[in-house]
Amino acid sequence: MFHVIWQKLLQLNKYYFYYHNILNMQNSNTNINMQNMQNVIYIISVFSPIILGCLAIASSFICQNFKGIIYIAFLLLACIIRNYVYILNGKTDSIINNPSALCSKILYSKTHNSTFSIFIFAFTILYLLIPMIYTNNINFWLLSGLIGYFLLDIFIKINKQCIHNNAGNVIINIITGSVSAGVIVLILYLNNLSEYLFYNKTMKQNEPIKCVVSL
Repeated sequence: MFHVIWQKLLQLNKYYFYYHNILNMQNSNTNINMQNMQNVIYIISVFSPIILGCLAIASSFICQNFKGIIYIAFLLLACIIRNYVYILNGKTDSIINNPSALCSKILYSKTHNSTFSIFIFAFTILYLLIPMIYTNNINFWLLSGLIGYFLLDIFIKINKQCIHNNAGNVIINIITGSVSAGVIVLILYLNNLSEYLFYNKTMKQNEPIKCVVSL
């Protein structure tokens, strides 16, 4: 009788370890999937300025115009001015010397590299928003996507302590990026060059952007 009970206990123990190993494998796969998802999100944040630039250039090729390239040119000009102003004021970004920091993976700027993408997002959103408001042709899906991407980028940088205790510099980059875009758009409107904007006065209300693709 004891022998039978002992065999049953051994069998139950065998089943326990079998299911325990299965659960460990499932947990391990879940952890790997979560880690992969986090890596993708971090990559999206780190490469956000490049991603926005590539999307703008791609729109020029797809729609066969120079609007995306013109946007890139103005953006580069605004970034050069931003960098020059920081240098004149002797501002540096201490986190740039930390090779383990997320925001130092790619060196976009030698001054306040951690908030560079915030400046890019602010510039881009206002560069698109002002003509949309002027033409009463607001693309809510596009704006929602950009603002969501912007907030995700800020959240990741706060979470990784790239802009920890640096709220003032974040606000400054949001304001300067927005003002830079506003000034550029205003200059284009004053010189009757609004046709080079993504949304211009020649577009009818609620008319979608039409692109021609040549095969």
